[in-house]
Amino acid sequence: MGEAMAATFTVYDQNHNEVGKVELADRVFGVESRPHLVHQVVKMYLANQRMGTATVKNKAKVRGGGKKPWRQKGTGRARAGSIRSPLWKGGGSIFGPQVKDYWSRIPKIMRNESLKVVLTDRAGEGNIVVLDSLNLPDGKTRSFNAFIKKMELKKALIVVEELDEETRRATRNVQGYKVMDWRNLNSYEVLKYPILVLTKTALSHISEKLS
Repeated sequence: MGEAMAATFTVYDQNHNEVGKVELADRVFGVESRPHLVHQVVKMYLANQRMGTATVKNKAKVRGGGKKPWRQKGTGRARAGSIRSPLWKGGGSIFGPQVKDYWSRIPKIMRNESLKVVLTDRAGEGNIVVLDSLNLPDGKTRSFNAFIKKMELKKALIVVEELDEETRRATRNVQGYKVMDWRNLNSYEVLKYPILVLTKTALSHISEKLS
């Protein structure tokens, strides 16, 4: 990730017509590159998404096996203490996964600084698109498809001021695109998509929050 200076970006409407200009704040979109910080935050974010619910039964958890199968000596067979031994069919598993909590707290200042770095990266690449607003009142997927075709978008993260039910319905089944509320924006989602689309209001809120 290279350091990038903030610049003036064109504001478009949903039909890809220019409707104005907007200045991206240097303090948010022109910070120093810190890839180690981004890596650390993304790693913790992904760890926090893990459920940690995978589990198997070990010898102690498998039902039965309380009685010794046969006496210790004199049978000519190998010694056995339980029919639920991992060596036996139906026995417990050895070293299998157990329930584990992978969650770790990501300090707010780290989250914000990491987000500013990846936003700077997208701005430096010229891969930020600013929208006047996004309105899909009919909640139809075809309306969203028409929008991304006019905007010539291929795989993009679209950040709006508020994700209403109609927009959520219209966009939920289109692969390669994600629409989210600006409050949930994070470094991982920005890095996941090559193009970042921001509505003017969402951009204003993000700049204010990260300043």
